[in-house]
Formats: sequence, C-alpha cells, structure tokens
Amino acid sequence: MPDIRGIYKHFKGGSYEVFGICSSYKTNQVFVLYKPLYNDTGLWLRLFSMFFSKVTVDGKLKDRFAFMEHADDMIAEKRFSALHSETHEKIDVIQETPGNFIINL
Repeated sequence: MPDIRGIYKHFKGGSYEVFGICSSYKTNQVFVLYKPLYNDTGLWLRLFSMFFSKVTVDGKLKDRFAFMEHADDMIAEKRFSALHSETHEKIDVIQETPGNFIINL
C-alpha cells in the first residue's frame, strides 16, 4: 500500500492529517485513518475510495481531499479506536506498522 500520510485540505476548506491506511480483514475494505486539524474530535475512518474521490464544485471536478504536504507523524498507541465517518460507530484499530492499520469491521 502507498504511504498516504500527510496534510490534506477538504474541498469545503478544513485541513486534515492522514495517518495511513486501514484494512478490514473481514470485508477487505480499505479505509483512510485521519483527524481534523481544526477541532479535537479525534480519529476518523473513511472509505479509501470516498476519501480520494472527486466532487463537482461550481461545475468543476475537484479532489474531495487534496494533498497539501507530506507528514511523518505517527500514532504512539498500538491499539485505539476511531469513528466511522458515515455511521459514527466506534471502531477498534490495531497499528501494524507506521501508516498501516487493521480494523475488525
């Protein structure tokens, strides 16, 4: 999997720090683990395909989250939880290596 860690800007303006990729061993879905930089709402998971999708704004196609700069920040914990961006369900996360995580979803 590619190293996607870095700072991204949402098409609506907020900045987010991405910590890496989460793989679900139950469903084979791939998620992005990130946190907003403009508030302290914790860690979130969003489907990889949705995070890196395009949106139409004023008739123009744009990245939903646009890469701004690389960041090597890591999460110190090996086990923690994050919220699913669509359901707000709390998901347990296990860090395998920096930038690579597993979830039981």
